[in-house]
Amino acid sequence: GCCCDWLRGEMDVLEEQCVSEKPVIDEEIHSSLRDVFDTEALGDLFQLYIEAVVSGQELLSEAVKTGDCALVEKEAHKIVSASAQYGFPRAAGVARALENAAIKERTADFPRHLDQLTVVIADSQKIAEKIAIAGRH
Repeated sequence: GCCCDWLRGEMDVLEEQCVSEKPVIDEEIHSSLRDVFDTEALGDLFQLYIEAVVSGQELLSEAVKTGDCALVEKEAHKIVSASAQYGFPRAAGVARALENAAIKERTADFPRHLDQLTVVIADSQKIAEKIAIAGRH
């Protein structure tokens, strides 16, 4: 099975390279959200995104520490969905890599994916916070 393991490892590396090349924000999604919602409603929406990913990250961090694959999969999936809906493709991609590691029960990969997710979510969060703050003024 060493050949398959090597190939699987190579596929993971390629997948991660693709994710890191995804933009932090999807301008098309952000533009269509701006078309539908006024500034205040858009601010409220992005505040919800921030709250969702922050609580998701906390739960993920705990689940990673304990090696709880089911919980990692569930919480990572929530971040995938929220990030995709709100136009943050890189965050969605990194969360998906963590979700896939959980599905394959590759707990050794959890810390690396979680570290990447923390960095990418921080970028997405800064953008979401600007939108949320603009909605309050």
